[in-house]
Amino acid sequence: ERCYDEMAAVTRWAITNAPDLAIAAVRTTPHHDAGANAVQELAVALAAGVAYLRALGERGIGIDEVAPRLRFDFAIGGQFFMEIAKLRAARLLWAQVVAAFGGGDDAQALRLHARTARRNKAALDPYANMLRATTEALAAAVGGVDRLHVAPFDEPLRPADDFSQRIARNVQVILQ
Repeated sequence: ERCYDEMAAVTRWAITNAPDLAIAAVRTTPHHDAGANAVQELAVALAAGVAYLRALGERGIGIDEVAPRLRFDFAIGGQFFMEIAKLRAARLLWAQVVAAFGGGDDAQALRLHARTARRNKAALDPYANMLRATTEALAAAVGGVDRLHVAPFDEPLRPADDFSQRIARNVQVILQ
């Protein structure tokens, strides 16, 4: 309850001082990395989003003020078409949730961030991870993410060096 009270205070501050600030992130990455499939990730994301809407609504903050300030973070795995469908379904389902709460069109828009997955990266052959990350990044772009993080290919082995960071950046530049 104390966390929701603090979230409400930050939301009230953001409404007047930082209108584009995301006050909370709904992250499915831990679930994805633990083996959740696309449907389970969507269920977790929507349930968490609804919990935030209800908790802040109980604290007197309207749906049109809360929903645009939530950000959803998804991991993008190796199942190309399923990942595209997951992201598109997230947008559609979130719009329906917000509409059911009485939110307007602007509030129904989902702020969507994606990250290439960790769970399918190889430690023994890290260069294969370049192909995996490129495919995942393309799925995220086609799925309609607002922001994308492409992890360095050698992430399972060590902290990224200049080369692996450059490759991760270049994946995004090539897809652009």
